[in-house]
Order: sequence, then C-alpha cells, then structure tokens
Amino acid sequence: MKKAIVAVILLAVFYLAFRTDCDFGRCLDASGNGKLYNGEEFYNYISYSGTGAEENDIVFTVCFLNPLNLANDDIIYRADLVVLRDAKGE
Repeated sequence: MKKAIVAVILLAVFYLAFRTDCDFGRCLDASGNGKLYNGEEFYNYISYSGTGAEENDIVFTVCFLNPLNLANDDIIYRADLVVLRDAKGE
C-alpha cells in the first residue's frame, strides 16, 4: 500500500512539473510592458507591472499551469525574478 501511495504522489509531482512554463523576457518601459524572448514571435507580450521590474531589466518568469486541464493560459501561480538590472548595454 505504501508503494502505491508513493507512486501516486510521484506521478502527481512529475505531472505538476510538466505543467510548468519558464520564460526569459525584457521589461520595455516604465509601465511594465515586456517582451518574451523564448516565445512565439507574434505572441510575445508580457506585463511586468507590479513585479518590481524597471525599463531594460531582464526577467525570468516561472508559471505553474493548472494541472486539471491542458490550457496554455490557465496560470495558477506566477513568479518573476529580475536577473539583470538595466541591461541596455550602455
């Protein structure tokens, strides 16, 4: 019985890890508008308002998606981490 419970828990953890999306992006202006680098060219907008990101910051974003469906935009938790401050290159 213990092996079955451990197996179910491991499967749930692996499925939740599979439903995780990691992206890099840049904050474009003071309003928090941003651009994703590893997304599709046409669908690369992201908002960094309220995250502490400033203009030209490089941001790493982790999104945990809802494990109960396969929708790509059903985010249950999102975390943003500023990797580089003012990465304009001047």
